[in-house]
Amino acid sequence: MVSEALEAQELDKKLQSRPVENALRLRFKRYERACVAAILLGALFVAGTAYVLQQSYRTASTLPRTSAAAELRAFEAWASEHGRQYATPEEREVRLAIFRINFRRVQSENARGHSFKLALNEFADRTSEDHGQPGNASWGHCKC
Repeated sequence: MVSEALEAQELDKKLQSRPVENALRLRFKRYERACVAAILLGALFVAGTAYVLQQSYRTASTLPRTSAAAELRAFEAWASEHGRQYATPEEREVRLAIFRINFRRVQSENARGHSFKLALNEFADRTSEDHGQPGNASWGHCKC
């Protein structure tokens, strides 16, 4: 038993006297630490992503739902406020559809709780393609 203990001590001394093996042990320990750090960072990333997706879903599911009638009332009030009159019923329907898209976008962004609030302006019934079209002189200054 004593001889086994002496052999173990001699073996430890031999291993300690070998710098290459010690360097490999140190590298392996560093590698282990790097792997643990990578796993922890990965877990943190997954948890963060799950949280963000959950918040996005919660926000999307709690958006204020506006009825078509409410959107039509908002359009009528907006058109009256901005003096909009359309040449044909077809043009009015097209402008109403564009207004609805912009109205929903404003409602959606405002429901997200930003530090700012969006609002509809005099161009709420227009698209970016309307820019530069004949008869849209009010868009002449815009460089969209």
